[in-house]
Amino acid sequence: MRPFKCLDGTTVSMCQFPFESPRHITDTDMVDLEYQFMFLQKPRSSVSLDPENGIYYKMVISGQTIQGQFKEVDMGPIVAPESASIRPIKYEDLFSVDTSRKWFPSLIIE
Repeated sequence: MRPFKCLDGTTVSMCQFPFESPRHITDTDMVDLEYQFMFLQKPRSSVSLDPENGIYYKMVISGQTIQGQFKEVDMGPIVAPESASIRPIKYEDLFSVDTSRKWFPSLIIE
């Protein structure tokens, strides 16, 4: 069982999705950093986590900061992998959503 650490909002909990990746980051490849900021979201009253409710922050460098854009993703390829890929989530698996009502709609690393 994974050691999920959760932040509880008023109605939603965001639980960090621990995933071991090589942690090699360049200004053109930040996937390993993005994998460190994956979350599962769930209603606060729920006791179970559903891998279909994944959050992934697509990172870009902007000046002196790294900015993460909120995307939703099905974490199924990590939970039940079909292969031994060290990067089972692909950018084509991400989908954009209206973030106006999302808790933590973006991420900024200074």
